[in-house]
Amino acid sequence: MSPSVDQALQEWASRASDEELDAGPRLEDLGGADTVAAEADSLAAGPQLPYLLTALAHGLDTIPAEQAAPLLAAAARGLRHPHSAWVLADALDVVCTKPGLAARLGNRIVRDLATLAEGALTGDCDAALAQPAITGLLRLAVAGGSPHRLLALLTEITGREPADALERLPILIGITRDHFADTGPLLDVLGILENQPDLTAATRADASFELALADERTALEAADRATAEEQLRRALMRFTELDRTHERRLDARAHAAAIQAVLAFADLENDPTGDNSARQRLADAACQLDATAAHLTAWTGRMHQLDWLSARSLTQSAWSKLVTTLNTAQAHLDQPSWYNPADALHDLLQVYLTSRSIQSATHGSLGLTALISPAVEAPFVRSQGLLHQLELALTHDPQFTDHPDAQTLYDAVRQRRKQSAGEPPRPEAVPGKALEGRPALAALFRSDATGLREDVDPHQLDRLEQLAHLLTKGYTPTGNARVDTHLENLLDILTTSPAWKPADSHYFTPCWSTSCASSTTGSMPRPTSTVSAPPTSGRHARTPTAPLRLGTRSTSKTTSINTSAPCFPLAP
Repeated sequence: MSPSVDQALQEWASRASDEELDAGPRLEDLGGADTVAAEADSLAAGPQLPYLLTALAHGLDTIPAEQAAPLLAAAARGLRHPHSAWVLADALDVVCTKPGLAARLGNRIVRDLATLAEGALTGDCDAALAQPAITGLLRLAVAGGSPHRLLALLTEITGREPADALERLPILIGITRDHFADTGPLLDVLGILENQPDLTAATRADASFELALADERTALEAADRATAEEQLRRALMRFTELDRTHERRLDARAHAAAIQAVLAFADLENDPTGDNSARQRLADAACQLDATAAHLTAWTGRMHQLDWLSARSLTQSAWSKLVTTLNTAQAHLDQPSWYNPADALHDLLQVYLTSRSIQSATHGSLGLTALISPAVEAPFVRSQGLLHQLELALTHDPQFTDHPDAQTLYDAVRQRRKQSAGEPPRPEAVPGKALEGRPALAALFRSDATGLREDVDPHQLDRLEQLAHLLTKGYTPTGNARVDTHLENLLDILTTSPAWKPADSHYFTPCWSTSCASSTTGSMPRPTSTVSAPPTSGRHARTPTAPLRLGTRSTSKTTSINTSAPCFPLAP
């Protein structure tokens, strides 16, 4: 290279600001257009090709066409016969971020890169050139170019190419499938690479990871719940096996934890009150994902990240956000009523928003919605009180009146209620119409509840259901999903002790405590309803303690809750 251009480049680099260094040199910084044109061939054939392309991109709009033509020709020759793989990668970064330069180079750059990639895969040139050449083809296709040459090149891979040429290639195949349709044959290529014993373990692991992502994507695009669940379980199996055999694949561990959380949340639809195993699986998956995300950040925080691969990092962040939202929402699913309905509704509706950040629903596909929505709808289907709160929010609360997800939720709940009304009664249904949808209250009755009047206020029954549920739990949930989960875990550990005495919740004793004011005031007695504690003598004797306050837990199993809600009336 002539010392004039080299010296001009060094002088510019020594005085340029950080912004100018990021933007790259201009033609005048390299000694002028005439000087650069005189040395264009040597610049293009050496490691200075990226600087030539950057300066040319800056000056395309200012230099005459006859002066730009030889510079463009030299740049094209440099891309056709690059000095090395890293020079080609840096040069293609410039081309793909400068649309004007890519347009002036024309379709010949696509033909040259395809020829270069074919030569690297067949062993006719340096195998290391395959990855940057295919990466360039992919980025140009995503930017609006034709993907035909890229797809033809990738589908012809047999797995017998040089191992260096196939390194990291499964990732490029996976990204190609993310952006273009009709790429089914690429799954066969990934399967070949996964089972090719001559390839490195890292390349085969990449192929396994992309196949798992393909199953995950099929689940997200599924048209029904059964297909979505089946594909998610297949993806979970692949991610779990990859995590077991390759300890460095934290990305596989993160996806496995996210899928486990989604499947656990879906299981909460049937019995959110009694299915503690599903709640525990959801909490464990959320903790696992948090820990894995922290490890990923620690390992990759200071590493160079390719901008054009940022979409995959954003996808992992979206999964983490979804799992956090599911873990927060599950605390509301087993409640017969909510102390703060607006906050509870907001947490539940966030599930819809975060699920769409992973995969937008298309025509005819449900994906995650088919798995997640039924669990969100179930509390409103079971409880008339919760449905009434949703109706009030849609009618009076500005943050929900025009909320499309809230209206969608309401419509789905109404549809499911109509379907349930048309179904024949189940043999094992809860006896008594008034107790349907209130399992904790119904469990306190030895036989059928036909003695309950049918005109009982449903809001009073919902309140009694909440009190019965709290008595069964032995503590009042705080509303914080993480704290309540730890309380549940603590109870599970305590039950393993030989000294543990289970809660005696086989009966429910409503009673009236009437305190009359002075007769001179003429005030009426004020009724209160008390949930009595278990007996204080006998096998289950306990020492009475102070009443349990909301959001706290007493060390004693005795619970006393006072409320102004009256007892339900019994038929005469």
